Amino acid sequence: MRVLFVLPALLALVACSGDDDGGATGSTSGAGTACAADTRKDVYTPGMAKLASDLQLQLVDSAFTPSDKPVQPGQVQKGMNAITVEVLDANKAPLDGANVSLSLWMPDHAHGSARTPKVTPMGGGKYEISEVWLPMAGLWRFRIGVTANGAPPKEADFNFCIDG
Repeated sequence: MRVLFVLPALLALVACSGDDDGGATGSTSGAGTACAADTRKDVYTPGMAKLASDLQLQLVDSAFTPSDKPVQPGQVQKGMNAITVEVLDANKAPLDGANVSLSLWMPDHAHGSARTPKVTPMGGGKYEISEVWLPMAGLWRFRIGVTANGAPPKEADFNFCIDG
């Protein structure tokens, strides 16, 4: 009788075990993952660009900051990130003095991030966006908004899928 009780308990422990330490991992293209099959995602590459009406928004850099390691350049990952966006006007000239914002949204879970990203103008049309907190794996919509020169707001979406 004791064996019948121990066996299910042992099986439950094995089913709950794994090698995931909760650490940050990230991917926008890994084979054999949920993100690999997601056709809605953008694959992060430095310099990727999207149009926001007559403006061009270009991701020129991305950095991931795990709590116990220095900043690592590359694709966005689960955890704390920072991105640098370059805003170009209709003539492809850098646009300074714009009001730039980033909103984060998980369309599959209908929620955003618990933190509000911070935007810092860097000059030359570049804006660093820090405190980009991505607490869980899945598809994240990065909606970058730009308001400049009294014109209506203009937006572009980048969609990144994060494994983990």
